[in-house]
Parts: sequence; C-alpha cells; structure tokens
Amino acid sequence: MMMAALTATGGGVIRDILVVEIPAILRSDFYATAAICGGGSFVGVQYFGFSKDVGLVCCILVTCGLRFMAIRYGISLPKIESLPLSPSKLTRQRRESKD
Repeated sequence: MMMAALTATGGGVIRDILVVEIPAILRSDFYATAAICGGGSFVGVQYFGFSKDVGLVCCILVTCGLRFMAIRYGISLPKIESLPLSPSKLTRQRRESKD
C-alpha cells in the first residue's frame, strides 16, 4: 500500500515539475488516496487467497474507478487554510522569539 502511494505521488510530482506546474498533490488532487485504496484492495484480495493476477485486476479497477469518480464528480480532499505567513517566515519568527 505504501509503494502504491509513493509511486502515485512521486510520479505525479515529477510529471508536474517537468511541465513547470505546481504539483497537483499540493493543490487538491485525490490520486494518492485512490492509490492507497487500490493497494489495499490488492492486499485484501490476496489475503482471501486469490491469485496475484486477480489482485492486480482488482487493484486497477478500484484505483481507476476512484480516480474517474473523483474527476467526474469533483471529489477532492479537504484543503488546508492559508497560513498568515510563509513557513520560512514563521520559522524565523519562532527562532527570533526563542532568543
């Protein structure tokens, strides 16, 4: 499951960086969650004694199905509210307040 999530997010980040865009994982996309669910379905199918081929097909169907539903219905994960300052400025303020 972790490999599914890392592969999905890493590939997406590399794709977005190569086309000079802000990575979708940082904006509002749902593909890491879909990958985790797909990886979980693969593990679950194997737990119940089915072959790896059946697990692979199930994983593909679950992952693609979730992604297509997210795109079609505009499903995304909750967004984090904006910070009052950038993370680097917040870190500088914390360091200065300790001194």
